[in-house]
Amino acid sequence: MVFPAVMPAHRPFDWSALRSGAPLDSRAVPLASAALAWLVAAGFMAALAWACLVRGPWYDEFYTWHVTRPDRGFWESLRGSWLADNHPPLYYALTWPLRQLGGTIEVHRLASLGVTAAALAAGWALLHGQPRLWLTGAVFLLVLAGHEGALRAGSELRSYFLSYAACAVLVLALVAGWLEQGLPRRGQRIALWLALGVAFNTHIVTSLIAGALVLPFLLAAWLRGNRPLACTLALPALAAGSALLATSAVQVPRWNRQTAQFWIPAGFDAARWSFEYAARRTLVANWTVTLAGAAGALAMLVRAVRQRRLEPRAEAALLLIAGTVLAAAILLGLHTLRPIVIERYLIGLVPALAMLLALALAALAERLPPRMTVLLLVLAAVNAAGSVTESAHRAAARQSWSGTAALIARVQRACPATAVHIDPDHWNSWTMSFPPADNRPAFFAAYALMAQRGGFTLEPLEPLASRRIAADCPTLFWAEHDTLRSFDPARITAHLSAQGFALDGVWQYRIDHGWVASNRPLDSALTAN
Repeated sequence: MVFPAVMPAHRPFDWSALRSGAPLDSRAVPLASAALAWLVAAGFMAALAWACLVRGPWYDEFYTWHVTRPDRGFWESLRGSWLADNHPPLYYALTWPLRQLGGTIEVHRLASLGVTAAALAAGWALLHGQPRLWLTGAVFLLVLAGHEGALRAGSELRSYFLSYAACAVLVLALVAGWLEQGLPRRGQRIALWLALGVAFNTHIVTSLIAGALVLPFLLAAWLRGNRPLACTLALPALAAGSALLATSAVQVPRWNRQTAQFWIPAGFDAARWSFEYAARRTLVANWTVTLAGAAGALAMLVRAVRQRRLEPRAEAALLLIAGTVLAAAILLGLHTLRPIVIERYLIGLVPALAMLLALALAALAERLPPRMTVLLLVLAAVNAAGSVTESAHRAAARQSWSGTAALIARVQRACPATAVHIDPDHWNSWTMSFPPADNRPAFFAAYALMAQRGGFTLEPLEPLASRRIAADCPTLFWAEHDTLRSFDPARITAHLSAQGFALDGVWQYRIDHGWVASNRPLDSALTAN
């Protein structure tokens, strides 16, 4: 099937063909692909905005909030905090100017809408005028939008969604460049440059993934004799890599020191499970695409065996597989030296897996009547809409500090003399024991911020830590980010008694990864929510 480079304006598509049973015009598939992709993209952005505003904040967001605080200058923040982190400083550098505008964590999360819009614009720049790639691009988008990690990452003030979007644009550029044997338009090259620049300099694991994905395409283009495509890929990769090396020259010594004892689980099995979960979540993101993609992969294999050659789509898939395997090998190897792999760090690999499904479905669609392909697209879009809705609710329900803060606020409103004590140096000592040093002030700032938001008062820690026990109201002890569930009532009571609190025991109320302990049982009406 051959598509014109530019759709002729004087021949509008006859949409009635979809209803009447008449033979479909060859443009039905690309136009339906574009329409459904934009509809799902709009739904995704609406769900993303809702999740950003509804979801409660968690510790990693407080860390971002602390190191990008507007009362400290850009260069001071770069030297003192961003370069001291374990990842390139680009995300913090982009967040810092937005912090100057004020607003809450929830409002600043909405920057993910801008990231989404930029990724969509880049995708349009890459595929505009190439309608034969619209089906692949649309299916790619449907899988990415429905992936559980997309809304989870997009609805938090961390760098993972930026990694996700950058790698999505990068993968689309690589595949479009291979299938069309080049990226001749300026918009295509700008999209590639931006994608590589962001992917190489946002998160160290994403940097390695992006480099591993580019390398097979670059080498294959060079060996195939397509020097223009090889140069198109090599120049932005070298520029982005040079920026990464410049920051790495400062950061590598710190990485070595800071990851010598690290919170990420070590060992091959821990890393293997992270890869397996990332693959599983991609496969279940859109069952319609996964099942159709399996059939399409089989069709590509059969054609390759019969014709004893690979079609360009199969070549692109094999190059993606090579890049994915290379990335996994590098990361697993590094993980044996320094633990660096957890599932959310692998979000940059998801677009490669999603594109494999999209290429496979496109191979199947080539063998189907247009009517069947459009129907398959509609089913995939409905599947994506359901996945987006479910993912939005899961993202909004993820653990946060809001539950414990809301409980304390209710108790203090019911009895204003309630005393509320925090002790981050003890309750959060495990997390604080890991670098960077900003972990410690970030915890104190997080407790203070949530108390301010909840409208309740904390007992003073300076100049002398308060040991006040409320006479006629509860006395509460608040701890968050107890991810290991290290403290039970007995341990809490023992520590507080050693600190000079007059206590016989405590009642502990766990909410997500945090807890509130009280020297007297709390009214069930206060704890019910």
